[in-house]
Amino acid sequence: MNMQNRKELITKIVSAVLLVGLSLVFTYIPFTEEASIEKVDHITHSEVLFEEGRFLFNIGQYKEALEKLDSSLSLQKFYAPAYYYQGSAYRRIGILDSALISFKKATKLDPESYQVRIEMAQILLEKGHAKEGGKLLFEAYRINPKRAPANKLLQKIK
Repeated sequence: MNMQNRKELITKIVSAVLLVGLSLVFTYIPFTEEASIEKVDHITHSEVLFEEGRFLFNIGQYKEALEKLDSSLSLQKFYAPAYYYQGSAYRRIGILDSALISFKKATKLDPESYQVRIEMAQILLEKGHAKEGGKLLFEAYRINPKRAPANKLLQKIK
């Protein structure tokens, strides 16, 4: 193969790669400015609702926090911290089954969440499910063996 044929072949390959790359890029870019703005506004609104819910949770207004967190999750369903705060709020107002559901969703989205396991374990221990609670505490201990809550709770159930 002479030098001219190699250059033509390389040019064709580079052109094909660029064409495929550009088509992939345009697949993921909204076609209109409105679509782009709408997507950003949607995420931003969800984040604002989450922050409002977290603030309300931190000042002890758990029912109001749940409203904001529920609204945030209706816009952005894959946000583990929102499920964590939702579960914590349910726990604070005594709706333990809903708290466990929220915590399980948080764990699926963030498999290495230490604090979610601790709170789930506490609920299960309160409900008399020592085996399940202990399993979660061992998982929490595996994630971070130096943090005290898992160790203290494990000592209580031994």
